[in-house]
Amino acid sequence: MNLSIAVAGAGALGTFYGARILKAGYHTEFYSPSSPQETKNISIQSIWENFRIGADFFGNTNQMKKADIVIITTKSLPGVAYRDILKPLVHENSILFLLQNGIGEEEKIAELFPHNALIGGVAFTCVTRNSPEEIEHTDYGAIKAAAWNEQSRGALSTIESVFTAARIPFFPVESLVQMRWEKLLWNIPFNSLSVLFRADTAQMMNNAASRNLAEMLMRETLQIAVADGAALEEKHVLQKMEETQKMAPYKTSMLLDFLNNRPLEIETILGEPLRRAGQHGVAAPHLETVYMILQFPLR
Repeated sequence: MNLSIAVAGAGALGTFYGARILKAGYHTEFYSPSSPQETKNISIQSIWENFRIGADFFGNTNQMKKADIVIITTKSLPGVAYRDILKPLVHENSILFLLQNGIGEEEKIAELFPHNALIGGVAFTCVTRNSPEEIEHTDYGAIKAAAWNEQSRGALSTIESVFTAARIPFFPVESLVQMRWEKLLWNIPFNSLSVLFRADTAQMMNNAASRNLAEMLMRETLQIAVADGAALEEKHVLQKMEETQKMAPYKTSMLLDFLNNRPLEIETILGEPLRRAGQHGVAAPHLETVYMILQFPLR
């Protein structure tokens, strides 16, 4: 319980999981570039439990202590200054836990901190930040995680112990590539189409045209994933569509970023998968079209 935690990127996701870890008794500090250094009274409204907790926020990581575990939940945007953000938080034995959407960011972190254990993770959850101090969790919530390399495998159990203590469903998996593509199987269609249609998940699933387009994008993603080494199958497409149909109406993170005039995670969610499709010779015309449309200034 004496492990210290730093959450680098206290948006909806980072604040929600970080608040649960803080509530479990771990010393936890939060980095949010838009926040002054202050203690905020965070309100968590969740299907698991509602609670309030005082949490220390910092607008600059130089103001924070080095941490045993650094949970990286910054947006995976082009040019994000990982070195500047993370270096003040990392000591020689720090475990880096990259809890992000998209694919291809582990390589960047590993290059910057080659001697630190690195774990990649994805959250299968519906979390929204209604205000800087109010987080709403409406559905799901489990995390899957995998080690970046063999040297990092031991750190996976340490991460698991922290999230388990915080009563967060946590599932270690063997393949980082498969885990990333499993999340992209949902993120590629629903994040992108939510922006193009200005719609939540229920609206997209209840319209035949948007539902069919989402499924076509998902099938293209499946083909790219298999070519890239992920052991995904047709059943995963059917499962994701069924889960989305049952999901409480949810505005995706990309739609919320769009509505709030924030940059979109287009490159790691769409651009990098499309580049990998090209490398593997996989045709992805629907993905390519959506990616090109999102390059246009839609606001």
